[in-house]
Amino acid sequence: MASGLTILQALAPARTPRDVDQVCRLACIDPADAAARKLVLKTLGRLLTSGFVDRTEEKRAAVFGAPTPKSFYRLTKVGHEFLGSEATLTRSGKKNPLKGWHASTAKRETLRARAWRALRMMGGKGSVPDIVELARRKSDDPKKAHANIQKFFWQLQAAGIVKPLERRQPNHTAGVIGFYRYALINDLGPKPPLAGRKFVFDPNKKERHAYADTVRRAA
Repeated sequence: MASGLTILQALAPARTPRDVDQVCRLACIDPADAAARKLVLKTLGRLLTSGFVDRTEEKRAAVFGAPTPKSFYRLTKVGHEFLGSEATLTRSGKKNPLKGWHASTAKRETLRARAWRALRMMGGKGSVPDIVELARRKSDDPKKAHANIQKFFWQLQAAGIVKPLERRQPNHTAGVIGFYRYALINDLGPKPPLAGRKFVFDPNKKERHAYADTVRRAA
C-alpha cells in the first residue's frame, strides 16, 4: 500500500533524488504493477503539495518529437523533520482543494521503529549506542532505550537480518571492550520488522523470519 508514511520512509535513506520506479522499489512495490505505480505517483503528488517532498525534472531525449521530462523526488527539510517528530500524517478534508496531508501531533513510532529507520539511514551499518542516539527521544530513558535496542538487534541477528561485524567500535571506558557494529544483510524495507518470541515478522512482504537455534549474541 502506497501510504504517505510508507513513501516518506522509503525516501528517507536515499541520498539522491529518485524517480517513481526507484521509489516503488524502495517501498517494496512492483513498478511493473500499473495500478500500484499510479497510486505511488498520486501519493507523491500529495506529499509534494504538502511540502514533504520536492521534485526536479530532467529532460530525456525522445525518439519522436520534443524531449520528455522525467521527474525525480526527494525529502524536503520538512519531510525529514516530520520523520524525526512524534507527528502523524492526517489527510486534509474534502473541502481542501489541494487534497494533501498535514501533520498532527500524535505518537506514531516506537523506539524500535525509529531504530530500524536509523540503521537504514546510516547506510545499513552502526553500533547500538549510535543507533540509540539517533532513535531515542528526550523522554526515553537512555539505559532502557539501550537495553531495548540491544535485545532488538539480537533478535534481528537470530533471524538473519543483521550480523555483527568483526571490527568493534572503540569504547573509552576503562576495562570495557568496544561495541559491536551491526551490518544490515537483509533490508526488509521501510516498514520496521516486528520481533516476537519465535520469529521476526516482516510487514513489507508479510513474511516470517524464524530464529536460528543457536546464535552468538554480540554486545
